[in-house]
Amino acid sequence: MTEYWKKWFIEKREGTDSFFLSKDIYFKGRRKRIRIKCTEDLKKPPDIEKIVLHHMNEIVDKAKSAKISLVSDYYTLEHIPIKLMQDFEKIAVTTQIILDFLPIHEQDIYKKQFGMRYIHGTTAIEGNTLSLQQVRDLIEFGITPQSKNKREIFEVSNFEKVLKYRTEYRGKVTLAFIKKLHELIIRETGEAEPGSFRHNDRIMIVGYDSPLCPSLLIEEQLQQIIDEYYTKTKNNYHPFEQAVLFHLQLETIHPFDDGNGRVGREVFNYMITKEGYPPMLFLGEERETYISALKDGNAEKYEEMVKIFMKMYMKLYASALPDLEVHET
Repeated sequence: MTEYWKKWFIEKREGTDSFFLSKDIYFKGRRKRIRIKCTEDLKKPPDIEKIVLHHMNEIVDKAKSAKISLVSDYYTLEHIPIKLMQDFEKIAVTTQIILDFLPIHEQDIYKKQFGMRYIHGTTAIEGNTLSLQQVRDLIEFGITPQSKNKREIFEVSNFEKVLKYRTEYRGKVTLAFIKKLHELIIRETGEAEPGSFRHNDRIMIVGYDSPLCPSLLIEEQLQQIIDEYYTKTKNNYHPFEQAVLFHLQLETIHPFDDGNGRVGREVFNYMITKEGYPPMLFLGEERETYISALKDGNAEKYEEMVKIFMKMYMKLYASALPDLEVHET
């Protein structure tokens, strides 16, 4: 178990004989204290860890309610109904609480398994044919599948460095950050010049009929959407919603000759994890759903697009954590 339990304390309510297990929930400088009445004998020094574990179900419920209340009062929603945002927050908060209570070695196992599924999913969406087991063998044991070409193998193996870089990076999203992600993703694949924006304006995106951003304006337009994202989140717009809109805009600018989807999903996940959300798990079997969401965005059906992303997130986390008792709405 992690040291998450140390954030809890025992307090005696003034004017009563009751003791409570208490914890402060913080969000964007705001605070709510949750209290759970203790049924244990507290005549001797309390074992906080045991008390926390005993009241786990109530803890999860009260922590969810407190966090959702804080979030609902804080965020402005641009395209989604508040009920969907609250359901989304339930998933995110429950997931984080469960992860916090896992023992360290189990957290490591979960992160490793999640990483394998993530790499397999984000490359499979782009047509990579390595199976999940082949991805695991390649990343964990260096076993190269004999039946696959070098491009597919490098697409997968590159992601070990990609995820390390994204996890360790601490700054804002910048043009240099986006280029670095592309460099790490594309290296050795022969698909494009690693880390360089495209110079070609005669490029087509399947299913997207509008003209692409001219190559001479790529940096300007990318900087514009970066600035817009940070302005909106600074003004309390919901960061997941804004990250989805940013993802659409990056894909339509199409700054690279190839690798735009993979880069875009890494930027998206950096944005949401920076705001305290567990990362989005993209799975190959969700390819059509993912593409349909982007098509909705291209048709300016932004509410539909964000709804699809949020419901994918909720469904995938319920699948990723089998003990998570949450349901898609």
